[in-house]
Amino acid sequence: MQKQGSYLLFLTLFLILIKSTPLYAEEKPTFEEYHSQLEMEYFVPFLTYDGSFNLATYCKMSSVLRDQELQFMLSAAGEEFNFVLGYTFHTPYWSYGLNFYRMPVYTGPIWASGFFELQSGGSFLASRHINNENRVDLRLQFENFSPLALAPPFPVESGSLLGFEATATHDDFSFFAQKGQFR
Repeated sequence: MQKQGSYLLFLTLFLILIKSTPLYAEEKPTFEEYHSQLEMEYFVPFLTYDGSFNLATYCKMSSVLRDQELQFMLSAAGEEFNFVLGYTFHTPYWSYGLNFYRMPVYTGPIWASGFFELQSGGSFLASRHINNENRVDLRLQFENFSPLALAPPFPVESGSLLGFEATATHDDFSFFAQKGQFR
């Protein structure tokens, strides 16, 4: 009986020794640091031909955690070429955006007469998130604009603007509030 107990103890020690060798050591999972990478969400091309080519394209790319976003809109008809390109990068407390554009814009209220102008420019936005409802936005913007048809109150051919804007914004999300109980 003592002999069998010795064999059993020897066998147990042998198995423990083998199990602790590097050959049989359990491998710990390795984790890679997250590297944000843009991936295509959708790409919508639209092409027509009626004597000349017309192209409209919309594209959106973002990272898995949505800390980066790239949106692109292109419209080309004959010699007219319009686009909007926007890139946004989010961190826990700040969001940064870079936008470039060239497009016709209607200026004026819908119920009164306004006019179309061609706007082109770029802007850089830095937004500091204080909490979910409050933020401070800092924007640097350059814009060049010209009316597409000269109207009597606006006899200028073109104009430019370089500006800096600082705003504090409070978004009231109270209409999202819900009451109830979970069972």
